[in-house]
Amino acid sequence: MKIIYCLFLILISHSSFSQKKNLIPENFTEFTKSPSSGEKFERIVSDFDNDNKVDFITVIYNETYDDLRSNKKFLLIYLSSQKKTILVDFDLFYGVYFLPPKIKNKTLEFQLYQEGTGNRGYNLKLRYNNDLREVELIGLDYSYRVPGGHCNKSYNLLTGNYWVINDFYDIKTEQVKIEKFYGTKMQQHKIFTSDFNKQIFENLSKIGKEYERK
Repeated sequence: MKIIYCLFLILISHSSFSQKKNLIPENFTEFTKSPSSGEKFERIVSDFDNDNKVDFITVIYNETYDDLRSNKKFLLIYLSSQKKTILVDFDLFYGVYFLPPKIKNKTLEFQLYQEGTGNRGYNLKLRYNNDLREVELIGLDYSYRVPGGHCNKSYNLLTGNYWVINDFYDIKTEQVKIEKFYGTKMQQHKIFTSDFNKQIFENLSKIGKEYERK
């Protein structure tokens, strides 16, 4: 019975979402595949805010220009019971490409990347905070290419723990080496999607900077 009930909710909610055109901003449309990997995906239908009502998560873009780099792009989260739409702007990360968002253990993960072979990438980890009724940033992965290797950083905003992993080519030994560092830095305040701005992510990307290779 539980499986049947869940299927019923999904079918009803899918129909409802399709009919409500105002949920997608005017002149915007949904991506049907990732421009990064070509992977096809559909909007996520899930009870994201734990109220036993399905919510919707998708990625949209403006159709003003033919060039994907010039069009506005957003991660869209629609909370059904609140009738609330949350938009995460790609421009905060100078992002062009992305991988399809995924939900696991009530956590939404969304990866987006800048253009180019030396691109920087971000993986946002978002979870609904039931006490404060906001979508909270609980984790951030940040990576970029350096001469001869990569730097990968992961920050858990709930615990304050962060990891920095450098892989690089050592000319002397002619081998790829890996360095791993660990630290702790607590945030003074929780960060919600309503707080997002470029300065916040610039500051977060600098955590563990002392362990980055120059």
